[in-house]
Amino acid sequence: MPPGGVPVGDGGQGRHPQAPQLDDQVILLCQHGYQSSLAAATLQQLGSAHATDVDGGFQGWCEAALPTQPPAAVAVDDSQRH
Repeated sequence: MPPGGVPVGDGGQGRHPQAPQLDDQVILLCQHGYQSSLAAATLQQLGSAHATDVDGGFQGWCEAALPTQPPAAVAVDDSQRH
């Protein structure tokens, strides 16, 4: 994962505890770039003016020899699950 990245699952319900506000800069990343491109377009349609994705996804990131780090664990509050 790129340094400073926040892992977010793809099938969860509700709002992620570290979800950005609509005016925050959001850079989305998936394995190859397709899903994050769709997600960025969806966020833009929902009003996020600063949502974008990484061309080529994480694979492209690694091929460009950009820095990576293991993802940090995300605490899950089971009481909020449906």
